[in-house]
Amino acid sequence: MSWRIIECCISHSNVQNDGICVNGVIYYVAGVSGPPRAVSIICFDVRSEKFKVINKAKEMLLWSLSTLVNYKGTLGALLSDGYAEVTGETKFTEDRLYFVGVTGTDEIVLSPRYLSEPYSFYVYYYNIESNTIRRIEIQGMDAFRHYKIRLSLNHVEDVKLLQYI
Repeated sequence: MSWRIIECCISHSNVQNDGICVNGVIYYVAGVSGPPRAVSIICFDVRSEKFKVINKAKEMLLWSLSTLVNYKGTLGALLSDGYAEVTGETKFTEDRLYFVGVTGTDEIVLSPRYLSEPYSFYVYYYNIESNTIRRIEIQGMDAFRHYKIRLSLNHVEDVKLLQYI
């Protein structure tokens, strides 16, 4: 088996490093050559091996940092500037939160990129349907106070030795 190149008839440049696959279609945000040049969603159907541009609604402010998500088997886009503010009741402090992903139970996961004083680290789970948010504290993060923190959902590590496979 070998890789082959599939020609794309849409003149575009990828503006994100990551895309998402939903039901056999790969979606990613790209700059589409104009005129006018615009940020759009490009999709590639793996079965038909065809590319197309999704015509976004005029009122949808899609830009290069918009995040594509798989929400209940449907493509969604988080149309923010890359972070969310969680404020309100006394149980929350104001944190600058970034989108991590969507869980298998359809909760949106948000987390800060850096530890806040006094070096506490929280992950937030937002349930759209019930409009509730859970805050989970991860302890023992003091050693990472000067580093950027990136979370990964659904990570599975296989510890089998490769020599036996």
